[in-house]
Amino acid sequence: RQAAEFGDGGATPNAARERQELDRRIRSEEDQIRHHMSHAEAHLQAMEMTAAERATAAPYLLPEMCHRVAAMLNYFLAHLVGPQRKKLKVSDPTKVGFNPKGLLRVITSIIIRLDAVSSDNVLAAGAVADQRSYSEGLYPACSELLRQTGIMSEIEAVQLEAFAERCRVIHSEAVEDEELMGDIPDDFTDPIMATLMRDPVILPASRAVLDRPTIARHLLTDPFDPFNRQPLKLEDLIPATELKERIDAWVAEKKKK
Repeated sequence: RQAAEFGDGGATPNAARERQELDRRIRSEEDQIRHHMSHAEAHLQAMEMTAAERATAAPYLLPEMCHRVAAMLNYFLAHLVGPQRKKLKVSDPTKVGFNPKGLLRVITSIIIRLDAVSSDNVLAAGAVADQRSYSEGLYPACSELLRQTGIMSEIEAVQLEAFAERCRVIHSEAVEDEELMGDIPDDFTDPIMATLMRDPVILPASRAVLDRPTIARHLLTDPFDPFNRQPLKLEDLIPATELKERIDAWVAEKKKK
């Protein structure tokens, strides 16, 4: 578009050089986009292949990984089928290797495959916990688009709709629980996420208490105690058994009321 708006740039040598520089910059950016798209497709295809079997899919479904994986998939879908898709208009998609239908197919295939080998709705719970990109209309919109374009089979569309319904139920229950719990006592609250801890653990060096999924996600990229920067490993965490019993009793009492 920039090149088109620039026109022939007039007849001056400076204008010709500026046009050449603009063309060079556009070609360079197209090459970068094509490179990134190629790598993204390769990574997603590898993920689709490994998501098909329980043994190879297991790392994606670990407590410290599942929320990140689900949030990533939500983010991609929100841009491909949600309101954000209007920002992805490309005049010549093939020129930069942009294949939105192919991306949508492989991403939804990953979701269906991971959900099929997961237990206790962990992927659906991870998707719903993503406050950045998840909405109740995200997966139904995806399923509708799949049907319209014929990208996936009817069976796969039905599987995605079933996943969407479970997400909706989990989200509805989470909203009800949040209203039911009201104000959470400070010693039951995760100091980083400001949410109710369900599996509190003690960090041995700082003696800080966090929810296990919170510190597990932190340790994926930073193997140090976030409070005093001492080396920390997942196996070093100490279960806060007494605190967990108090939290469980408090939750049970709230639900009873």
